[in-house]
Amino acid sequence: MWELVDARIAAGWSPLAVGSAAGLPERTIRSALDRRAHGAPGTWTHASEKALLASAPWPTDGMLGAHGPRRRLRALARVGYSLDALHQRSGLPMMTLSVIRSGRVATVRADTHRVVRELYDALSMTPGASETTRTTAWRAGWASPLAWDDDTIDDPAAEPNTGAPARHLDLDEWMFLVRSGEPAAAAARRCGVTVSAVDRAARRLGRPDVVAAVAGAVSAERRAG
Repeated sequence: MWELVDARIAAGWSPLAVGSAAGLPERTIRSALDRRAHGAPGTWTHASEKALLASAPWPTDGMLGAHGPRRRLRALARVGYSLDALHQRSGLPMMTLSVIRSGRVATVRADTHRVVRELYDALSMTPGASETTRTTAWRAGWASPLAWDDDTIDDPAAEPNTGAPARHLDLDEWMFLVRSGEPAAAAARRCGVTVSAVDRAARRLGRPDVVAAVAGAVSAERRAG
């Protein structure tokens, strides 16, 4: 039952819309959501379950996998962005962001996927203001933006690069390694990040020399391979 409700919330439905589709009062949906949010069992009465199951079928057109948005929201939490801050920046409802970040849904609407991606691209290399969110994300084991490669973050089989000790990315160190003959990807791994993360950081920090070095090194490795 929660899978149906969470999918609709993640797609941008309000509790009022979820209730209306099932012929239930808004307070019935909100009460269940509030109970679960505060750690109490989010149970439904038999009548509510029957009404929700009988409501309009959930559309599948225009839906995309939620793994990419979930990883992005968790990564943003890792660098200090609270749900409220993300809501203020993106306009997406906090409940939608929460449901996606929690991992309770497998798909999201294509437009929601796009908004989260744009949000991540804009904020991933800039620290957020919530130390509480940062600490919670760290304790949950969520990967930071530097652990993900932009080219594979939407791939369900992709894994974050967390093998190296987490530390501040030193672009000059990466440049030194590459100039010393280290392959771009190997140099990035020694710095504890991915080549994509090096490129993002260089663009964010205004380092055209590093951006050019990334492009040149990657191009050379592709030709050699």
